[in-house]
Amino acid sequence: MSSYAASKFGVRGLGMTLREELAQNGEDGIHVSTVMPVSFDTPFFEHAANHSGKRVKPIGTVYDPKDVIEAIYRMSIDPEDEVVVGTEGKLSSIAQRLSPKLVEKQMAKQTQSAQMRQKERAKDSSGSLFRPMMKKGKDVYGGWTVASRKSRDWERGAAVSGEESGGTKNRLGVLAGIAVPLGMGLAYLWRRRQQQRGRWEQAA
Repeated sequence: MSSYAASKFGVRGLGMTLREELAQNGEDGIHVSTVMPVSFDTPFFEHAANHSGKRVKPIGTVYDPKDVIEAIYRMSIDPEDEVVVGTEGKLSSIAQRLSPKLVEKQMAKQTQSAQMRQKERAKDSSGSLFRPMMKKGKDVYGGWTVASRKSRDWERGAAVSGEESGGTKNRLGVLAGIAVPLGMGLAYLWRRRQQQRGRWEQAA
């Protein structure tokens, strides 16, 4: 995940730098908005090059890609510097500010469990890294949610079979992973404030 995370930092840094340069040049009519989505139900994962021996799949709750489309459209009318799309991403951003070490530790465990300790195997593939994939991964949806699987299978005239409980358990686990460091971060800040208040009272 390191190279993938580095590329995301690069895109964010590019947006920050462009905004600084435009501001210094007095360009008021040009806006740069960085849209930062979490896991979305697209064929992205089918297109990824993979030599891990494990199946590439999204981590955490998978959202409808229409949310990203709406965010991009909204930024074109009312620009913001940065916008996170997906509830879990917004909660993670708050938790990161409060307790970065705990969030990093939790994310590492979650990623390792979801990607490298899964039972599903996959063959080596270069994905669409060197040439386009002509036979698969061309739909809007990737089939990671029950709703998109039903929609895709209905269009193909096929019956759908799937369990929604697995996705629900996954979502609850991710939310718990975010809520725990968030709660600990808030408790830490409260305790620190109480300690500072105690020192002020002693000094007085």
